[in-house]
Amino acid sequence: MAGDKCGPFDHLRKMQMEEEMKANKVTVLNALIICLVKSEFPSLKELCGYSLRHGFQNDELVANALVAAFAKCGSMTSAEYFFDGMTSRTVSSLNAVIGGHAQNGDPSNDMFRSRT
Repeated sequence: MAGDKCGPFDHLRKMQMEEEMKANKVTVLNALIICLVKSEFPSLKELCGYSLRHGFQNDELVANALVAAFAKCGSMTSAEYFFDGMTSRTVSSLNAVIGGHAQNGDPSNDMFRSRT
């Protein structure tokens, strides 16, 4: 979104501004997939802000995707923030945060000891 000229985030931005169409949870999930593939941290932060402003962080799929995307971009602080804020965690939620720590070289993080 921030530096994405003529890419999917640019199209999303134009769609919302020019056509006054608002992204829904499905749109956000699809855009998050791009962040996962490309490790697009600036775009991820923009999508995160949009999700927070529209209450999408309460959706299990969006919250899990945000955890996984922040972990993929190396921001475990943000990943843990979303994990901690989840009202109901599933196996997918745990997999996202555990996988993030493993991917970022910290599989034995103390965060799990403080939650048990």
